[in-house]
Amino acid sequence: MTQQLHNHLESMTIKIKGRYIYTTFNFKNKTKIFIHSIYLPHLELKHKTLYKDIIIELYSTLSKQPTKQNHVTLLLGDFNIRDLNQKKISVKRTLFSKQYIEDHSTDSNIMHLILQHFNLINLADKFGLSTAPTHIPSDSNKQLSVIDYIFGSKNLCNKTLNFKILNMVDDEFNDYNSDHNLLMVSIDHPNEYIRVHSNNNYSKLRASSSNDNDHYNIKDLNTDQWNRFQMLLNNCAYPIYEESDRIGDPQQFINLRMNQIDRDIKEALAKVDIKTYQPSIPRRNDFPLHIRQQYNQLYQLRSLTVYMNDKKQIIDNHSVIERINSNLNKISCDQIDMNKISFIFRKFWRRKRKWLIKLSKIHNLNIVDSLPHNLENITEIDIIISIIQQLEKHIKGSLIKDRSQWDKDQINKFINRRDDDIKNNNKRMLNSILE
Repeated sequence: MTQQLHNHLESMTIKIKGRYIYTTFNFKNKTKIFIHSIYLPHLELKHKTLYKDIIIELYSTLSKQPTKQNHVTLLLGDFNIRDLNQKKISVKRTLFSKQYIEDHSTDSNIMHLILQHFNLINLADKFGLSTAPTHIPSDSNKQLSVIDYIFGSKNLCNKTLNFKILNMVDDEFNDYNSDHNLLMVSIDHPNEYIRVHSNNNYSKLRASSSNDNDHYNIKDLNTDQWNRFQMLLNNCAYPIYEESDRIGDPQQFINLRMNQIDRDIKEALAKVDIKTYQPSIPRRNDFPLHIRQQYNQLYQLRSLTVYMNDKKQIIDNHSVIERINSNLNKISCDQIDMNKISFIFRKFWRRKRKWLIKLSKIHNLNIVDSLPHNLENITEIDIIISIIQQLEKHIKGSLIKDRSQWDKDQINKFINRRDDDIKNNNKRMLNSILE
């Protein structure tokens, strides 16, 4: 998998001698993807025990898997079963249990029942490819088999964008050697719907902005408009740096050149009557999971430091704070007792105590052996503040390193993509420049 996807990897378990791999990916907003990858052997006597173990393990794992609105399931692999999509078998849901699976685990219809029971749908159905052959037979008499199956839950099927059987004749697959064609399946990003939620403050800001006319609906360019646009730009002439009479600051020359290009592009778009559009709400930050976690940890550590300092103030100036609290109670409807404040702090600290120990272990720091259950004096609080400062220093160092690497990867990614778009995707390159 790519590094970008690996950042969302929560867990992976290899079961049944590598024939069953169970993977969980965790995204924003409590969205999770559960992927079950299985390789079923042919249902014959010598594989009977192995077949039974895989079926029982698959059913048990699917049953234990949490079912929530933002959770999606993907079941894929080589099932070695013909006509998997065509059979509909009737079994009462109340009878379908782990015991039933164990008793019928070697029936030829058991895989059909599991798919029906957990409402898993063939992703190829949406694109009319559920029976499309992908087998490349070396023997002309060999019967073609259909795709090695990819099933998904209904909430995943609705987000399936593409399903293609790739042509193995293409030059880019010269090194690929298998008895099956490659499949390419594209699904919508799990966090895509976050953009739908509006932000009123941002909307007001955009409404008063003067930059709305700078966003053009390039996707609606027809052939005539595109040809006219290219002709207008081809007629534009730009001095090159080596031939410029005013060889001064290189950065200044580049900025002036880019401003001129930007102005010519906008004038050309205006002449071909391209419609403008109001930009949508920007996505939440696209940092990978481990970087978002580090930012969150630093935020919580800073909040905990403030809370500790407040507790020190209560201990150091107890009589003064008690007098202030008493005066506030006289003018307020809500009466707050100092004992109640102390109780709330103790309850808060017991929860944060466990979190500090856990955080220390996550970052492999041996600075927390044991922490007191109650903080009753200044010395204990100062020790906790010192531990928090050490954790902050370590996490900041790790965050700077990870963020620097991520920024570098993003720069390389978009530079390489724009270089590629110059040849293969002029519209996206144009959008990138304008935005």
